[in-house]
Amino acid sequence: MEKEKSYFYNIIIYAYIIFMSIFAIVSGYFAIKINFHSLPWLIATVVNFSLAVFVYLRDKRNVLYITFAVTNIFIAVFAFDIFGLHIIKNYNLALRWSMILRIGILFIPAAFFHFAAILSNNKDKKRNLIYLSYLASLIFSILNFTPYFKNEMIKRELAYFPKFGKIYFIFIANFVLWTFLGLSYIYNKYKKSESYSEKNQLKYFFFATAITSIFGLLPQTLYGLGVKIYPIGGFACIFYSGIITYSIVKHQLMDITIAVRRGIIYTLLIIFLIGIYLAITVNFHSLPWLIATVINLLLAIFVYLKDRRNPLNITFAISSILIASWTFDVFGFHIIKDSVFVKHWSLIMRLGTIFIPSTLFHFIMILSKSISKRKNMIYISYMISILFSILNFTPYFENEMIKREWAYFPKFSGLLYKILIINFIFWVFLGLAYVYNRYKKSESSHEKNQLGYFFLATASAAILCILPQILYGIGVKIYPIGGLGNIFYTGIIAYAIVQHQLMDITIIVRRGILYTTLTFVVVGTYSLIVGSFTGLFSIFNIAEDHSILMLINGFAGLFIALIFLPIKNKIQNTVDKLFFKDRYDYIETLKNLSNDLTTIFDLDKLLRTLLTRLMDTMHIERGYVMVYDSEKDSYIVRFSKGMEHEKINKINFNKKDKLLHHLEKNKTILIIDDKENNFEELKSHKVNICIPLMIYDKLVGILNLGNKLSEDIYTSEDLRLLTTIANQAAIAIENAQLSMNMRVIEKNLMHSDKLAALGTLASSVTHEIKNPLASVKIFCQLVSLKYEDSKFRDKFNNIVPNEIERIENIVDQLLNFAKSSTLEYNKLNVNSIIDNLLDLIQYEAYKYNINISKQFEVDIPLIMADQEQLKQVFMNIILNAIQAMPNGGNLDIWTDSNVIKGTEYVSIIVKDTGVGISEEFMGKVFEPFNTTKPNGTGLGLTIVHRIIKDHNGKIEINSELNKGTTVTVYIPVIKSANNEDT
Repeated sequence: MEKEKSYFYNIIIYAYIIFMSIFAIVSGYFAIKINFHSLPWLIATVVNFSLAVFVYLRDKRNVLYITFAVTNIFIAVFAFDIFGLHIIKNYNLALRWSMILRIGILFIPAAFFHFAAILSNNKDKKRNLIYLSYLASLIFSILNFTPYFKNEMIKRELAYFPKFGKIYFIFIANFVLWTFLGLSYIYNKYKKSESYSEKNQLKYFFFATAITSIFGLLPQTLYGLGVKIYPIGGFACIFYSGIITYSIVKHQLMDITIAVRRGIIYTLLIIFLIGIYLAITVNFHSLPWLIATVINLLLAIFVYLKDRRNPLNITFAISSILIASWTFDVFGFHIIKDSVFVKHWSLIMRLGTIFIPSTLFHFIMILSKSISKRKNMIYISYMISILFSILNFTPYFENEMIKREWAYFPKFSGLLYKILIINFIFWVFLGLAYVYNRYKKSESSHEKNQLGYFFLATASAAILCILPQILYGIGVKIYPIGGLGNIFYTGIIAYAIVQHQLMDITIIVRRGILYTTLTFVVVGTYSLIVGSFTGLFSIFNIAEDHSILMLINGFAGLFIALIFLPIKNKIQNTVDKLFFKDRYDYIETLKNLSNDLTTIFDLDKLLRTLLTRLMDTMHIERGYVMVYDSEKDSYIVRFSKGMEHEKINKINFNKKDKLLHHLEKNKTILIIDDKENNFEELKSHKVNICIPLMIYDKLVGILNLGNKLSEDIYTSEDLRLLTTIANQAAIAIENAQLSMNMRVIEKNLMHSDKLAALGTLASSVTHEIKNPLASVKIFCQLVSLKYEDSKFRDKFNNIVPNEIERIENIVDQLLNFAKSSTLEYNKLNVNSIIDNLLDLIQYEAYKYNINISKQFEVDIPLIMADQEQLKQVFMNIILNAIQAMPNGGNLDIWTDSNVIKGTEYVSIIVKDTGVGISEEFMGKVFEPFNTTKPNGTGLGLTIVHRIIKDHNGKIEINSELNKGTTVTVYIPVIKSANNEDT
């Protein structure tokens, strides 16, 4: 069911992408061709509608999600209304368009108020107000189609705009009222909330809505009234959706993070497709700048999302975003045809360029570990950038644009512009000087590689990007290769990240390579299809109209949707094998290790396998595993590699140690930082990471690993894999320890069973010893009387030593049987084992009037077994047979060899004519604590069964009540040609 839902969800998403791609490309075409000022409104339409779709699809029954989606749809309708008024040239069409699509803005206040009431938990308290807000919107929507709502259009400089009548101003007041009320609820909820996460959610939503309401509504109203102000409502709508999206991703405003992240990727893909289309149709020279924008933006997002608290990641992400804003600025210069609009474009987008040197210098100071010494210089660089950003909006900063061969370019004639360029060069090259000094001083080959690649990338980009742009701007006939230079810069940085871990974002870059490659494949496929059809139409002189254009785009979108998933998977595998081959191989190895650990029950073998495989696979210099020792009440080293034995013997941590408290409290991998002074003992052993092996709150062991031989850092992916393996290892260690404890218990039980059998044999042993002792006693009494008799002395010498030897043999057999010994597998003849046992139980059989007969195969094959355990098996079986015949009977024992399913076995059969076993009890004979004897423990046959199983043998019991029992034991023969008795 879940798979069906997921499949259906994906179909909807891909259908939406196809529709929105076609819509955006066709609409973008009109925006560029007819009125470039309509483009922000088109983007606002796509972004807000996409946000509504992804939120709604996440949970279609959640009222919060539904009202949010409805609000965004109304905002998208409003944005599309204004977009249409920018590109429509016919007055009557503009009038009808505005009358119909005005419904969007009329219902925005009610939908927003409804959403705000739910978000602030005021839905039930303010239910009547919610109804009232919708009633007001409904009344305005009805009046919209009547003469009371004055429907006239005025042609302004940029677009048609409605002429505001009295009811329009009442509507504006209604809009402000409900928006203000909704924001007040959110503000009150913010003040009362004690949750940090919830406060952040409400704060960002309040901020986004308030700013959008002011900058979206006010400029539009003023422009409609004739005030000469640029209507920035489209940018305000984009800003709103951007802040809301950030709040969702960063602070989980509604649980749709995954959906919105996917939405961001798809929306960026759609916008990129629009940009590609514009670059191809309007100005092909803009394409490198668009690609540079996308790559820098993706790199910024991936780096930031990897570690949002790391100053290195934050400053790099900010500088990459600012570089992206500069490249997007130049992209706009290439495709914008309106001289007025390009001036406003340059004025706003130049802010990104102004702050590049200060943020890049800040990043370099962190990278070169010079930030503590150069804080004042960082402050100065930011102060200069702030000053330039203020002067940017004054007449002192000349803002004249010149039309060159390929694009508009700023006229570099003003003094401030020249100072800005000098400031840019100064901070970039000063930063590079610090990188170079750090490179010379560094003793780490790993760090030298990082700094070397960054220096190469930044220096090359500074030369390739800045110099050609300046020369082209002042009129020198040179191709401005800044876009290509910037692509080169991001390529080198990405290589440094992948190859030398410049910032720990390898997995993120891997995704970046995947999505970037996927984007180019999609764009290439789209361009190929559209270009091919266009070429065919021109060859056959087929006229192209808008319906044919839409049909071609629809076909291209459908084809891309069909190949999207297979291509994505193929690219992912190729990227992993080409760019991350070592990681690809060792990740597979570590995954296999994780599975293998669960099959090992010997603790020493388990720890040896764990550490050896980890160190060999990840190329680690040293490491050791510690487990808890109950006798010493501390964690001791059980296995180590690459460590000095003298040091290993001294390493232990008791339960009061601060390291154990830290591991038990945090339950995460501890990274031993050079600046951290809390764990000096680990540093002295050159431990790099300390991994707790935990099951719930129980610390079963500690895995300490040193540096990698390559001096590479442990990446986040490494740490995730090690965490997974640590969890498996902890379970495996616990199982191995339980297995070891079970073995000890079993051994004790076996020994107890032996002693119980020995107690049973007490009378037999006494009888066996008493007879030879009587003979010895008689001879000892007669020795003083007949000592001179030579015949007596000869008889004495013949009989007494033999009787004493007989006693010694009986005592030795008893001692051997009773003692607890370690397992020792040897080649054995089963006939001799049973013969020796029969000597011990002869009197026991005689006492119960039992006749014992034996029939042994003469040349029986040898078996590999532990002699003491087999003695216990057969003693238990034979005694059970004797005790089953209290009134006497026959006990038959014979041995044989046979082949069962291709395996040769020695079989030992013990058959009695005793009371037998009931059918009900037969199924429980091997279960512990099941017995029919009054004083039995119920462990005898359980132990027998376990011993036979450990010898890879089998045991069968056939019994019939009141007729007797037959026990057959099968033990495999040694697989050797030389079966000699031992």
